[in-house]
Amino acid sequence: MVEITVFASRVDGAGVLENLRDNGAIAVVFSQPSTHRTVQMKGDGVAVAPATAADLETVERCCAAMAAELTSVGYGTVFAHQLLACEPQDVVAVRFVPECAFDQTPGPRAGAPLAALRRDDLAWRRRALALLLAGLALGLLLPLLNAYTQPRGQ
Repeated sequence: MVEITVFASRVDGAGVLENLRDNGAIAVVFSQPSTHRTVQMKGDGVAVAPATAADLETVERCCAAMAAELTSVGYGTVFAHQLLACEPQDVVAVRFVPECAFDQTPGPRAGAPLAALRRDDLAWRRRALALLLAGLALGLLLPLLNAYTQPRGQ
């Protein structure tokens, strides 16, 4: 069984985390900016917990990889690193077992279910890991973007 972990800011993602705790369902989108390859995964039974030391090492590696990805599509290095910066004590791990997955890459297959989701399949694990690298950083990025899109004073 494959378990997916995304990371979020305890502070900036407070509303999202509250919703996850209330209903236990999640839909996460992982996208690679340089190719636009995008996958959506859905699952139930979400567990939210403080990030472990191993989690924080993963976050550091994934943020570095996502910063490189962002700079490859034209964002400045300083901007990319600042956008993905996080305080270790603010990071929480959101874990779930995906029940279904969909291709969300722009084009004619967008929305199509991915071939049988076999969680014991090595190829599935590799695809999930590759997408997770971008998704982990994205999980840190979304609450930050949400915070910047809220009207002032809220």
